[in-house]
Amino acid sequence: MKKNQIGLQLYTIREHCKTASDLAASLRKVHAIGYAAIEYANTGFGSAREIRAICDGEGIKICSSHEDSRLILGEPDKVADRLGEFGCTIAGYPYPRDIDLSSAAAVAHLASNLERSAQTLKERGIKLAYHNHGLEFYRLGKKTVLETLFDLAPTLEAEPDVCWIQYGGGSPELWLRRMAGRTPIVHIKDIGFDLAANRGTPVELGNGTLDLPGIAKVATTAGAEWFIVEQDDCPGDAFESIRVSYEYAASEMVG
Repeated sequence: MKKNQIGLQLYTIREHCKTASDLAASLRKVHAIGYAAIEYANTGFGSAREIRAICDGEGIKICSSHEDSRLILGEPDKVADRLGEFGCTIAGYPYPRDIDLSSAAAVAHLASNLERSAQTLKERGIKLAYHNHGLEFYRLGKKTVLETLFDLAPTLEAEPDVCWIQYGGGSPELWLRRMAGRTPIVHIKDIGFDLAANRGTPVELGNGTLDLPGIAKVATTAGAEWFIVEQDDCPGDAFESIRVSYEYAASEMVG
């Protein structure tokens, strides 16, 4: 992992990206911290071309984009057009919206649709990467949902979220090895423990329990091109959280 491979999921600073001027000011801070790129998440305004212009103006690359789940499955060519304007080649499938993951038939149908869209996007030079949460570790017979999806959709690539893998009861390192060659991008998070709530909670990199330096080494070997910092919820100033995470990644995970 190299410093110029560290990106930020825009969702982390979503409250500071609601207008074009706010986005520009926020990206200026992101660039000053040291991030090389962002993974786009819906800002609720602006065309892809307008968002790209703002990013270019602040010296930030769009390395990937989380696109609408329904659009990916229903109109992948529109996704390809948007990513062409962004200048990136990785589309993230963000969430299995309205899919009953307790149904083997529904999961198989989702896998079939993902495979079809992945093939269409591949023909346009774009990788479709599935971003997991914890719910994909629900077991259907002898396999988890996540295993089933990747077994049934061979063209589909992965965007492993190491925090959610851990939360779901999986091993980030084992999953990265399993998906070697199919993992262009990884979500790097850390998870701590909230005693009052009696559950895991997102924290800045290095403030939790994951072996992030070890995970970075395995992810690099697996072929990861981008390492995306994301913190779903920040306890205070989001820019302070992403600064702490970047400095940890740059000092402890690069090698």
